[in-house]
Amino acid sequence: MMSIVEKNYRTVQLSMDATGTPAGQAATRSWTKSFPEIFAGPIHGPIRCLIRLDASYAALIEDHFSRLTNEDLRLRFMSKVHRDYTANYVSHIDFDRDVLLGTVQDGVLTGFLHLGVDARRRAEIGVSVIPDRRKEGIGEMLMRAAIDVALLRGCVYLDLDACIDNRAMLNLAKRIGMSVHSDCDGAQARLALAPSRGVYRRRYH
Repeated sequence: MMSIVEKNYRTVQLSMDATGTPAGQAATRSWTKSFPEIFAGPIHGPIRCLIRLDASYAALIEDHFSRLTNEDLRLRFMSKVHRDYTANYVSHIDFDRDVLLGTVQDGVLTGFLHLGVDARRRAEIGVSVIPDRRKEGIGEMLMRAAIDVALLRGCVYLDLDACIDNRAMLNLAKRIGMSVHSDCDGAQARLALAPSRGVYRRRYH
């Protein structure tokens, strides 16, 4: 088990084009405590890459949302949304300010996480995984990576809002150590972050 910010951690760095297709030769390196752009590791079959997304991936993010059902979108955005809502959402993402993480398999953005940090050093995340790639650990991998990012940015809390009937997401939040509270408006999950507790250690494959 390794932390993505552990100094001696070695990873495979892949050059990816905008469709998520690996280009060029893979090279290994050890990094210092800066958030890496790309990780890769074998899972059940194809290579799955955990990538920090920039603006060149906007079309791939839109494609990701198009693969979600209307019910998936309701759970993700906590209300019923029209299909054009997701295109507007993507067009307003600040890729320089926020951190966008994704898992890419066979040129498809299978998992997507959006992390934003407010002025009070509180990180908030939203996560989605396409239907045919669920129960593979993608959501958990993304959320654990988000914990590392939040720690690196000096955040004191990691927060997640969810519909009260989104049992899969709330169970995942509990599994990674978040406390969950619910009321008539929905459910809120929070993880208190402290550098002294150390960075999360986990398996990526």
